[in-house]
Amino acid sequence: MLSVGKVGPANAGYYQSAVVQGAEDYYAADGEVPGRWVGRADLIGAVAGEVATAVEAGLLLEAKCAPDGTRLGKTTVAERSVTAFDLTFSAPKSVSVLYALGGARVVAAVEAAHTDAVLQAVASLSPRIAYTRTGHAGVAVVDAEGVFGIRYRHRTSRALDPQLHDHVLISNAVRTVSDGEWRTLDARGLYRQAKAAGVEYQAHLRAGLQASLGVEFGDVDGNGQADIVGIDDSVLVEFSTRGVDIETELANWVAGFVEREGRKPSPIEVGKAHKTITLATRTAKPTDAALPTATLRAGWRQRADGLVDVERMLSSVLGDPSRPAVSRPSVEEVLEAVETKHAQWAEAQLLEEIAARITGPDLATIAKVIEAVRVEAMGSVGVVDLTPPAEAGDRLRASDGRPVHVPPSAVRYTTRRHLEREVAIVEWATAPDAGEHRAVTVDEELLNGLDGGQVAAVVAMLSDPRPVITVVGPAGAGKTTLLAAAVTSWQRAGIGVFGVGPSATAARQLRDGAGTVADTLHKLVYEHSVKQTAGRGTADPVWDLPARSVVIIDESGMVDTRLLHDYARIAQAKRWRTVLVGDHRQLDAVDAGGMFAELVGDPDVVTVELG
Repeated sequence: MLSVGKVGPANAGYYQSAVVQGAEDYYAADGEVPGRWVGRADLIGAVAGEVATAVEAGLLLEAKCAPDGTRLGKTTVAERSVTAFDLTFSAPKSVSVLYALGGARVVAAVEAAHTDAVLQAVASLSPRIAYTRTGHAGVAVVDAEGVFGIRYRHRTSRALDPQLHDHVLISNAVRTVSDGEWRTLDARGLYRQAKAAGVEYQAHLRAGLQASLGVEFGDVDGNGQADIVGIDDSVLVEFSTRGVDIETELANWVAGFVEREGRKPSPIEVGKAHKTITLATRTAKPTDAALPTATLRAGWRQRADGLVDVERMLSSVLGDPSRPAVSRPSVEEVLEAVETKHAQWAEAQLLEEIAARITGPDLATIAKVIEAVRVEAMGSVGVVDLTPPAEAGDRLRASDGRPVHVPPSAVRYTTRRHLEREVAIVEWATAPDAGEHRAVTVDEELLNGLDGGQVAAVVAMLSDPRPVITVVGPAGAGKTTLLAAAVTSWQRAGIGVFGVGPSATAARQLRDGAGTVADTLHKLVYEHSVKQTAGRGTADPVWDLPARSVVIIDESGMVDTRLLHDYARIAQAKRWRTVLVGDHRQLDAVDAGGMFAELVGDPDVVTVELG
């Protein structure tokens, strides 16, 4: 896992405070080992891999100066200045547990694999983020000669659980290729590329540990991370004090959000809350963080012994060292993965998908294969560049040939398949009335208690015969109440109504509130496409809706493009009328979405908006 933070004069001392100068044996040392230079340290007269002394670290992180005191740039460093960016590479908890409980040979192997993985990930990241800004308001993004910084090794979490992680402090000063001037790093690229670097680190770490210790890993998760097979779950929980505390606070926040807003928070809202809670609950490491390693290790072993037979667990985990064979994903596989998650994507997001699927015998091979797959995928006819091309007179960057006014971090792509799905959805939603659907008159008593906007929405849904209509309104606007009136009117007119949502919870709420049979959209699509394609029979009777039925899709903003496209094809073939309900300003699909908002903004789509 990789996180990014900011470093300045106020917090620069944290990284150096626990260092024991001259500590060489990490297994036996007390405190943390000194920081070491990484990247293009030669640009400031340092040497990558060598120790960065406390004085040198202070000059760079507190004053933005080279080791000889030369100021890197023209701006004066103030208390709130950003002098570096902290890229924290954290080993999976199972790897940290192995490091905490293993013997000297195991510790050395874990250390080596972790170090190699971090350095290779930084080496891959460096050319992708080496940019700075020039011109009025920094509008021109130009090439820099490379990035450099200091790498610190820490062995514990703030709760003193074992957590092997490196803080790679990338300097906020880079030297411009064109004129040799020192300027600040264009950090937008760093933030964009960070997850990809973290996923690549995890791939290198897994390969290194398989080669040196013969350990096996489980499935790779959405962050490109996997845990060692055989490390008992109870031990992982025992040594995850900080994580458990954060998750508990997050669960409380989610419960409060639901109570206040009447809905679940979106993934983006949860992510922001997680970051806020992590920072708010962060405390300084205890004074006993600098305890002798032997003391910490003895404490960890005692805690683990109370849960499992540690020696038996370690014996089951450690195997015969073997270099993994090269395994690379196909271009089709990685493009499908990235288009499933993102309607538009950056090259970094493609790299995430590639790195998560790579194995190989060594760092160099893995890095080479990642780059080969990237080049092949980006050159595929299935990839569409969404960035406007350069025009005559534009000044171009040497590194990518794009205009300098287009930041590399802003370049986006999509796939032809995704564009075709979007076009098909718009064509379905804007199709003219073909006489398939008849208007229905609403009974007056059903409108009692509705406000003017809700009445207009009900009338529009019942009277406009076009095959698709969108109903938009925020939480609390009464969408479910007006749907109940419309459902009753259709049912009285002999028209079948079926409700679906992107989740079982949404479907239950629609069923209970609007008074219609309801289930998930995934299930409806499965019954009419996947099930039949797989030869598992026809749709069950409850799903076999007659022609001219009305299908209500609640929380449509959360429906991803692929699923909506699959549904649209079925609805056209079955001649169903569709009512898309939701709020395009709030929730969005977990996977590639955005089509509900697109349809709401299309003047050719019938849209009723509630206040």
